[in-house]
Amino acid sequence: MVRHSIRRRDSGVLERPRMKLSDLRGIRVLVWGGAREGYTATEICLKQNCAVAIVSDTPETDTDAQRSAESLDVPLIGVADIPQWNPDFIVRSPGVSRYRDELTNFASTPRSHSHTSSPFPHRRCHLWTSWGPCATPR
Repeated sequence: MVRHSIRRRDSGVLERPRMKLSDLRGIRVLVWGGAREGYTATEICLKQNCAVAIVSDTPETDTDAQRSAESLDVPLIGVADIPQWNPDFIVRSPGVSRYRDELTNFASTPRSHSHTSSPFPHRRCHLWTSWGPCATPR
């Protein structure tokens, strides 16, 4: 189970709890961006048996996202489709601002789950940023 608070180490330094890949097993993940980082994040999530979709601002013309979605056999959706996908977790590529209305509104609003295996008890969507092709949760 993922812990959601910042805790103080014995040295007095604040640290965020580390997330493990196993925390993602079997949940619904939305990967925002289909270029190199998005492709790698999607691949990692698929290895954890996640239901994954790639989102793009312009799915009709985003060739990177189209190529990634086709290559990995996952759906490619538009921004308006995020609520219907109902993700537990969103991985955003570095080029996607964490201050976007779509992200802040969706991440802070409790959602109803059509599935019951979510390890996130507060029913809010959690965000993670990939900082390059090798950046993965531990």
